[in-house]
Amino acid sequence: MYADCPYRASEEEKFKSRGEVDRATEKYRKNPKDPVVHDVLNAYRSFRLNCIRTSLSLLRESTPPDRVLISARLKRLQSILRKIRCGYKGSISEMDDIIGFRVVCESYRAAVSFGERIRQQLPNSKVKDYLQEEHSIGIGYRAIHGIVKFDQPFRDKKFSVRFEIQVRSWYQHMWACWCESFGEQAKKGFRNVEEYDGKTLERIERLKQISKQIAEWEISNPDKIQEDIPTLSDPHNAAVAWFNSQGEHGFQSHRSDIFAAAQDLEYLEAKSDIEPLLLVGVTDAQDLKKLLLKTHPRFARRGFPDPEYWMPE
Repeated sequence: MYADCPYRASEEEKFKSRGEVDRATEKYRKNPKDPVVHDVLNAYRSFRLNCIRTSLSLLRESTPPDRVLISARLKRLQSILRKIRCGYKGSISEMDDIIGFRVVCESYRAAVSFGERIRQQLPNSKVKDYLQEEHSIGIGYRAIHGIVKFDQPFRDKKFSVRFEIQVRSWYQHMWACWCESFGEQAKKGFRNVEEYDGKTLERIERLKQISKQIAEWEISNPDKIQEDIPTLSDPHNAAVAWFNSQGEHGFQSHRSDIFAAAQDLEYLEAKSDIEPLLLVGVTDAQDLKKLLLKTHPRFARRGFPDPEYWMPE
């Protein structure tokens, strides 16, 4: 499947081929302070930002539920470089998660159904199914994590790129947000437990226990709906929302101009005091802050609410 729009070349373009990006990745491993290397890697990141439109068109092909919250984020350059430093063996051009979509569904059944549609309707997808079986480390997290591959035009060539889709219910989403509050242990998947102290091990056991409680509840209540999840009124609309550390927030709709939305997102990400987020399908700023405080606590700079406030009864 090929992209429906070419890459918009920039005057600041710093690379001409995939090979150049691959070589820059290797050079970064040897000399992480080389500014030329940073320019090449950041230019490739900007290229991937321009792939969001294609990613959205593929996401729409899999027919998301009518009531769903779809958000997207672009992996920050520092996060990309950190991943390389922490042992990632491939090139930045092979990274699956530079562009990531999160699909928060109104119910467990809706998440299951949408995950199956991704598998059936996006033949170039690779799906990790945590809905039907327990996570490999004993956590009850239930979700679909899909990697979708497509070819994106670039100059007179095509780049093979990937993006990630995470599909989960609201309760699974909140558990994952809470899990992120554990920092590095969460990023490493809570493996190598022999390295952790007693307090950390207690946290991990609590995470496992609560995730299993949620999984059991959802299997028994698959149609229980979270009414705060909005109707996907315009799946072609892209909007950028943001919060800062003072709690101020903003919302800018770009309609179908995904390039403008991507540029807005990139501009806001460069500001240290702002957390931007690309939303899909949200056309009205009314009650947006309330929604994001409920569904994206980290984005809204409100911390990670303890499970006693959001666990199902």
